[in-house]
Amino acid sequence: MKVTISQETLMEALKRGAFAALSDEAQSDTSTLSLLIKSVKIKVEKDEITFESATALVASRYVEPITDKIAVKETGIVMVPAKDLYDWVNRQGDCMICLLFKELDSPEMINVVTGEADIASKASIKKTGTLGLASRDANKTGSKWSLDSFDSAQVPLIDYDLKSKPLFLLPLEQLNDGLKNISFVAMPKDSDHLFDTISFQHKDNKMYIVTTDCARCAVWHMPNADKITMEETFTAAEIEENGMSGAWKRNLLVPAKLLGEICKLSSNAAPLAFYRDEAKNRIYISQPGFMVRLATAEKDMVEKYPPLDLFLVKQYKDLCAVPRSILANRLNTVSLVNKNAILFAFSSDQLTLEGVSESGHSPCKANVSVPKLSEDFKRVWNVKHILDVLKVLEDDDIKILVPKDKDKDSIKILSPSQPNVSYYAMAVERSKYNLDED
Repeated sequence: MKVTISQETLMEALKRGAFAALSDEAQSDTSTLSLLIKSVKIKVEKDEITFESATALVASRYVEPITDKIAVKETGIVMVPAKDLYDWVNRQGDCMICLLFKELDSPEMINVVTGEADIASKASIKKTGTLGLASRDANKTGSKWSLDSFDSAQVPLIDYDLKSKPLFLLPLEQLNDGLKNISFVAMPKDSDHLFDTISFQHKDNKMYIVTTDCARCAVWHMPNADKITMEETFTAAEIEENGMSGAWKRNLLVPAKLLGEICKLSSNAAPLAFYRDEAKNRIYISQPGFMVRLATAEKDMVEKYPPLDLFLVKQYKDLCAVPRSILANRLNTVSLVNKNAILFAFSSDQLTLEGVSESGHSPCKANVSVPKLSEDFKRVWNVKHILDVLKVLEDDDIKILVPKDKDKDSIKILSPSQPNVSYYAMAVERSKYNLDED
């Protein structure tokens, strides 16, 4: 294999095709296959170059068509450590890079623990040769290096040939807006891959993304979703009558952290297409030339995720409008004595905030003017849940709503300037506070 390619083109291809190998999961792997898991497969053909990598949770493929920025002298396949190659290419600057594969007369078995030649065993992988790297800039200077290349046949093939129709198409710009506004609500990590995800659900041909950590929730409406074929979310009546069996068909759960990284590597030129492999329970996200496969929650676990309709049908009424920056300031002040639970007492066009100390300090109070308060209301909320929302929103005032029914243990926060988003927070334990029963 021999190919010359511009540094910029190779860099962009590695970001996408080596996405899985460069992930935290791959780079922290210590199994006997760790060298292969951390490697990227590069297949050079006359009309295109394919970059692929895979772990148990994520796999990625990027196809770079041959252009005037690429010169193929010899076709072939190599599999080399992704981070080493990425770091070297990243340091070369504006130049052309030559990749030259030199095959061994006979393959060597390499011990993954010692890195030395070994006999064939469970702790060894097959080395097929070395990939020579040479860069050359406009001044005819550059750098040289080489990397071991392994037998790509030791890695299971990932089938990217999807025969089913996409579940839906989403404009990248709108998806990015949604993630910016609601992804912070998801858990940082969940071993069941349930509450660290972005949930895609739809109703009445309208697509929504949902995040929750079980104590709060955010919903974002995607106004320009297209070609929706996924089954519609359960209605509240269906849940009451038949339960949540088969919820995985109506709720696509995508790991939030990985989705955010995929969006950064995607282009606004085409929408993102979302697919599901039902037999293998894998999700595919695709743009022309770029595809990522992701693991998702087990099918029976999806029944634990709240269905969209529970948020859409619950009726709320206006409580008041609150100055966003002033509320943030007062919450930051009161949280000096309690970083978790703060009492919110709405009365006489005032919001009084009270923090009861957990470490012996005297209580701290602050107040905010809230004209046109619709009713008295008193509950304890997690201060971080409210502050996180205030950090994302840009309005001068935010709207706070309370349920119309007798269940007053949740609030809804809306942005006057951003009608696509709504936030919900559940009240927290209030035993430290003197709260009159409503």
